[in-house]
Amino acid sequence: MSEQEHDLATVPQLLGLARRLEPLRGYMAGALKAYQQQERLTDDALMQRLNLTPRQLARLSVCKRPDSGSSEFGKQVRQIADYASVEAGLVANLLRQVEAVDGLAHAPSADVRTSAGKTWAGTRPGLLAAARDRVEPTCEGASSSEAEGS
Repeated sequence: MSEQEHDLATVPQLLGLARRLEPLRGYMAGALKAYQQQERLTDDALMQRLNLTPRQLARLSVCKRPDSGSSEFGKQVRQIADYASVEAGLVANLLRQVEAVDGLAHAPSADVRTSAGKTWAGTRPGLLAAARDRVEPTCEGASSSEAEGS
C-alpha cells in the first residue's frame, strides 16, 4: 500500500476519532466544532470556508489544542500547521475567534448603572459602551451627518 493509499484509508478513522474528541476542550476537534457552531456551518461548508481537504481536516482535528496563554503558542501552532499541511495563520485565527466568542459568551453579567442613572439588568460591563461608538446629534432636527461634520 502506497503512502497516499494509506492516508486515504486513515482519513475516515481520523474523522471518527475527531468526532469523539469534539467535546474535549484540549483538542483542535473541539475548537473546530465551536467555530463551526459560531459560524453556523455544515461540515462541507466548514471545509470550504477554511479551504481544507478531508485529510487536512482530519489531521488538524486530532491535534492537541495549544494554550494561547503559553509562551510556546506560536511554536505549537506552527507544529500543528505543519502536521496538518495548513497555514499557521488559519490555525491561530480560528483559535483566537473561538476563544474571543467563548469569552464573551461566558463573561459574567451584572447590573450596570449608566451615567444618566439608568440601570441595565444583566448587562456585561464594557459591551454597552462598545455599542455606542457613533456621535449623536446634539441639536434638535440635526441629521447625523451634520452632527458628525460640525
